[in-house]
Amino acid sequence: PAFLIDEKEVSNREFQEYLEATGRPPPAQWTSFPPGASPEAPVVRITMGEAEAYALWRGKRLPTMFEWEAASRGPAGGLYPWGDDPAGACEGLEPADRAAMDQQLRDEAMLYSHYLKFTVPVFAPEACPGGTGLRHTFDNVREYTSSVDWAHQAGVLRGRCWADPVKNCTLASGWTHPIGTHSFKHGFRCAKSASLPSPSIS
Repeated sequence: PAFLIDEKEVSNREFQEYLEATGRPPPAQWTSFPPGASPEAPVVRITMGEAEAYALWRGKRLPTMFEWEAASRGPAGGLYPWGDDPAGACEGLEPADRAAMDQQLRDEAMLYSHYLKFTVPVFAPEACPGGTGLRHTFDNVREYTSSVDWAHQAGVLRGRCWADPVKNCTLASGWTHPIGTHSFKHGFRCAKSASLPSPSIS
């Protein structure tokens, strides 16, 4: 069915506006690493349920995994924002020293530091040419969808995050995470079902 999807991911600033407007307390996991240091970066360290609550407040919802993939790959069905050839990857999608970064990601403080360093503002221009108009589906964060793997009580995410090796990812890649958990690698964008025009009665 027809749907609409936001061009960009939800930012820390936008999620903070939601908390202030609704009187909800910040997520408990924000205490040690507050997101205010990068207000326009994609919001992270929230659960799927918290993302759904924000979307509902906006009069929207999370996209299904099929909607997310259809929107990010477009009519041409490209495996990457720039096409089907992985060799066309843009510069700057990965750190120069991949092995060192992988070791550092075992430490939560380093995760926070790398998140601030390697994510970009949600409204920033795309690093790679091409694509369907959705920003940062392959360089900021994996994104929550409304789809659930009930057999494993896990939510389904789509997209590549700043920490994922490019060689292991495409826009068709899927990820799962236990429901109720959070990560420096997980954010979201909102979607909405499209209202079809009512047929005219003559």
